[in-house]
Amino acid sequence: MVLDVLLPAMNGFEVARRLRRDGSKTPILMLTARDAREDIVTGLDSGADDYLTKPFAFDELLARIRAVAPRGPIPRPVAPTVDSLQLNPTRHSAQRATR
Repeated sequence: MVLDVLLPAMNGFEVARRLRRDGSKTPILMLTARDAREDIVTGLDSGADDYLTKPFAFDELLARIRAVAPRGPIPRPVAPTVDSLQLNPTRHSAQRATR
């Protein structure tokens, strides 16, 4: 996830904190104009995996995304179920249990 600090309803620091508190392992790269050392420390302490300030070089952004991206397949449930609906992400299908 590429996340800016300056968001309208909730700042990116709080978004990152809540994602981590809720157990999200999604890689977070903060990309923002806020370049004070305190902001960088706050961003990383909030749960960001990396912090890049504007202006930036596009090739550096891509390299940082590759660096924080998960290596290998992302584990996911084989067949998540919601009520009587069972999803099969491998087959891209859904099936509802008969009663």
